[in-house]
Amino acid sequence: MFHPRTDLWTDHFRFDEAWLLGLTPIGRVTIHVLAMNADDLRLFRAEILQEGIALAETSVLQTEARKLTLLF
Repeated sequence: MFHPRTDLWTDHFRFDEAWLLGLTPIGRVTIHVLAMNADDLRLFRAEILQEGIALAETSVLQTEARKLTLLF
């Protein structure tokens, strides 16, 4: 399973439109266990994309949060 304090989001996941893809066994297991591509979540992400909000920005936020966590 993906651990946000020790794993980097972009190492394990990427978006293909509204689908979240697992790039590694950790990513694939996390997507499956948490049902991260359930219909309602995919529809929500599709609506976000239609509004012009880039989904990849979430990985940038997580990277910055991880940097701050490592400082403390």
